Amino acid sequence: MQAFLRLNEAEKFETHLSRGLAFLLDNKDKYSVWFLTQTTVNVLDGLILLQKSIRNKPQETSDKTELFINGKKLQEFALDANSLEHPILIDVSPYLNETANRIEIKNSGNSNFTQVQIVTSHYISWNDFDTKDPDFFDFKVNFDKTEAKIGEDINCAVSIARKTYRYGMVLIEIGIPPGAEVDRTSLEKAKAVGDFSSFDILPDKIIVYLWTNSVPTEFNFKFRPRYGINALNAPSVVYDYYNAEANATIAPVKFSIR
Repeated sequence: MQAFLRLNEAEKFETHLSRGLAFLLDNKDKYSVWFLTQTTVNVLDGLILLQKSIRNKPQETSDKTELFINGKKLQEFALDANSLEHPILIDVSPYLNETANRIEIKNSGNSNFTQVQIVTSHYISWNDFDTKDPDFFDFKVNFDKTEAKIGEDINCAVSIARKTYRYGMVLIEIGIPPGAEVDRTSLEKAKAVGDFSSFDILPDKIIVYLWTNSVPTEFNFKFRPRYGINALNAPSVVYDYYNAEANATIAPVKFSIR
């Protein structure tokens, strides 16, 4: 009879658990949630149960984790029960270079369920930013003037359509210049014409909630500058409510008010 190695039930369970955890962590969105509220709640419930199971297991004192950046060892620390409730935060930005970087986490001992999250942020100049999105939306925001007098009406025309058929809610953020007074009556008329659900007026933008498919939606509204400025408005953005990765952005426009 051919001999073969069989994992015991505990090892099988741990293997499946590790693979399931890896699947969940690989499918987070950029905000570290799972797109839908109910999905996120279910995942967090599962992670809490996993945390409890790890806490109840005997810990090996030899467990340790090493952090390497570009081949150089940066830090070594032990993983124990305290790590479950108090994550270890490390700022690695001083050790990165301007080209490609390699970050390695090496574990020893029984640390199969170690979780690592890398958070990055960066910015680029609007002059280098490509606002055209070939996949998701046709999005236009046009102002009839960017030079005006204090108190003079400025009209804004918005056009939005999905590039592929899909019915669902999108959020449209329309950037307005600092100190602008939005004509709420014109927005109410736009709501009726554009058939959007509701809107919010914020100091630097107007947020429109719209249920849409591939049929274009167009509406207009107006605002008045209350004082003299020479400044950019906020960028205008449209994105899918259930998938913020599906988006399009319009760069800020310079307003000169005298």
